[in-house]
Amino acid sequence: MALQTITSQGPIVATPQEIRTELVALATAERPGLTTELPGTLIEDIVSTDVAAILLAEQAKLEVISSISPAAANLYLLYLLGQVYGVQQGVGSNTAVYVVFEGTPGYTVPKGLIVSDGTYSYVTQSSTIITDAGTSGQVYAVATVSGTWAIPADTVTTILSSVPESIVLTVDNLSPGIPATADQSAESYRKQVLDAGLVACTGTITAVKTYLKAVTGVVDHLISVKQVDTDPTLPLLLEVIVGGGDQLEVADAIWKSIGNPGILVGSVLGVTNITNANPAVVTTDILHLYDTGDTVTFEGVTGMSGINGLPFTVTYLTPYTFSINKNSTSSGPYDGGGICTPNPRNVTVTIYDDPDQYNITYVIPPQQPVTINITWQTTLQTAIADAAIAQYAAQNIIDYINTIPPGGFINYLEIQNIFQTSIVPIVPLETLITVIIETTINGIPVTPPLYESVVISDPEGYYYMQLADITFTRG
Repeated sequence: MALQTITSQGPIVATPQEIRTELVALATAERPGLTTELPGTLIEDIVSTDVAAILLAEQAKLEVISSISPAAANLYLLYLLGQVYGVQQGVGSNTAVYVVFEGTPGYTVPKGLIVSDGTYSYVTQSSTIITDAGTSGQVYAVATVSGTWAIPADTVTTILSSVPESIVLTVDNLSPGIPATADQSAESYRKQVLDAGLVACTGTITAVKTYLKAVTGVVDHLISVKQVDTDPTLPLLLEVIVGGGDQLEVADAIWKSIGNPGILVGSVLGVTNITNANPAVVTTDILHLYDTGDTVTFEGVTGMSGINGLPFTVTYLTPYTFSINKNSTSSGPYDGGGICTPNPRNVTVTIYDDPDQYNITYVIPPQQPVTINITWQTTLQTAIADAAIAQYAAQNIIDYINTIPPGGFINYLEIQNIFQTSIVPIVPLETLITVIIETTINGIPVTPPLYESVVISDPEGYYYMQLADITFTRG
């Protein structure tokens, strides 16, 4: 009998009536004369009893299926899941000891090796290797049973797991063990298994994006994790760009998934020019996002003396320029370099994981308003209003622009293709003879470089349009 189904909402148990109907159908298929061979009341009594029994069995199946997750598993299944994830119950709360191995150089001592002090057994929690000096580093080993007891130094000296005959291997604990303070609770172990299920992907870019997409309010296409160019001898650095969501929740998602918070870096707001004028005018390489009255400090500027390290008040000029309250006419000429701080798009949130705390830095992508005007022409003599063209093409083009990820480019060929495809119902493709695209980003007219068909603005920003920002002109 197939009385239980699993839908997108999870397993569903059949109703008593559904069970009864299928049971009677199966019975009468086996014995067509069933209802004439036994009294009706007896048949009904048997059917009702069987339905109740099947219902209990189906409910038991439902509970088993529902308990496969570590969040709902009974203790037996939880222990099995822990074995799958490589998590031994009691790790972190059972009595434990640090051991050191000696033996054949180059031999890798596997994780899960069992050692003993003659009374209790301990399982190593990581692998190690015997160095050329014949010794390994310290390895953490956890007791296989709960409870608390003392482990004096130099007492864990027996290896219970098998070792290849060609390998010489001994073990010792150079310092006393760590007695447990209490048995690990089921709920503590449940959390440990849940965390273990995630650890395999923690630290990968895929994990970071997956965690961020689960944060309420975060916009999927506004998530970007960029590798920052650094000295190849230094660790990999990542710049995480996130649009939307509560800042604390976003930072928590990054912290849980990144592995090492030390590899996170923020955006750098670079200087490309400072004029010798009163007031001095500063040009930046990306949108500066300053408002009049903000305070800015410069670092690393060369050639212009007296500007580094001092606070200046900003007066907004354009998205890429601002003036400061400094007369630089007598300063040396700007020779290059320099960064502005603070960078308004950077967010740093402190995550507390008692007794430690970590600073999580990420970047909020700035919105870049876009306007588009498309000049079009057709060989058709029919009077076709620009409003009709807009009705067919405007929203499709807007949807394309508004889903470009941070740092993406606007492709004129894609806009042209969307436009042509959209207006086919009123302007056949073979009659279209002109499509000219004019664009502004952040209020600044932009055009593709020679022989190219794409434009890009702030490499960390995203584009935004609405219906009022796109126009069509027949001409």
